Amino acid sequence: MGCLPGYLTLFRNKDQMHYDSNNCQRGLNTFTMLHNNHLQQALMELRLEFPHVQIVYGDYYKAFMALLRNRVLLGFRKETQMKACCGFGGPYNFHPAMMCGNRGIKVCSNPTEYIQWDGFQLTQEALKHIVEAFMSGRGYVYPEFKFPEVMHCKM
Repeated sequence: MGCLPGYLTLFRNKDQMHYDSNNCQRGLNTFTMLHNNHLQQALMELRLEFPHVQIVYGDYYKAFMALLRNRVLLGFRKETQMKACCGFGGPYNFHPAMMCGNRGIKVCSNPTEYIQWDGFQLTQEALKHIVEAFMSGRGYVYPEFKFPEVMHCKM
């Protein structure tokens, strides 16, 4: 949450101590981590109560933060990392009264270079990298996905 242009705009603070090295809002990201910790605890309890049910948890926060750390290697421009591709105004190209889809709101010409789409959602390119991280088993999915062997049929 602390890295999304919408929340960065709504909870803007002049004190730089409120931001981390990625220019994300520390308080909102701490809230996100606490939420995820409580969710993981609840999932552990569910797994104990229902041991024959496979419950898979994808850590979107960790995958997103890895995307931010590797943004340049993945083809995202550093100067656009916290700006919405589709939006209007301010340092994050986001205004709550003039959101993407409203009349007169412009869309960037190169969305594949942006992480943020409209202030609260990611671009297709960013989501593609997050899904790839989940599917590759880089430690963001618990327990890891286990895909059965694909049977090849001869015709």
